[in-house]
Amino acid sequence: MADKYAEEHKVNTNLPLQCQVQQVVARLSRLKHDGFKSTIALNVWIEKRNLPEIKQETFELQQTIQTELNYAIHHLNTLKSEITTLQTQLREEKGKNKKLNEQISALHKQVADLSFEDIDYIVSEQPKQPTKEQNEHVQIDRRLKEPESKERSSCTSQIDQNENLQDCQEIQMKDTST
Repeated sequence: MADKYAEEHKVNTNLPLQCQVQQVVARLSRLKHDGFKSTIALNVWIEKRNLPEIKQETFELQQTIQTELNYAIHHLNTLKSEITTLQTQLREEKGKNKKLNEQISALHKQVADLSFEDIDYIVSEQPKQPTKEQNEHVQIDRRLKEPESKERSSCTSQIDQNENLQDCQEIQMKDTST
């Protein structure tokens, strides 16, 4: 019975800290009020009846109430320490945030101090890329300056021979026609 009662009154640790604190405080006040009333009523009733099993149940109920109160107090103290830790972390984060805001302000000031003349100077300093036409001329110049390779020279000599052969044939044709 005591375990069932304790299970029903546990604090949901998934809730935000503020809600947990409110639950614990509400339970403490309810337990204090109910426990006090119950103890007085039971003691009066037991004294009138003087039954041993009722005395035992009363004792168990008082132990359960005391256990719940101790648990609630312990949980409340744990929550207080967590709140203190979170407040400390919040102060630290606010300090970091202040430093970041100062850095951002300094960067904004630097950007505001830049003038268009500075930007024009930076752009004019960058090397200009050659146009497509200029690239083609450079490639042709390179090819012309390269020494002829064996394949290229053999092709050239073959072309020369073919031209000579055509010239000879033309001369022969002229001679036969005359």
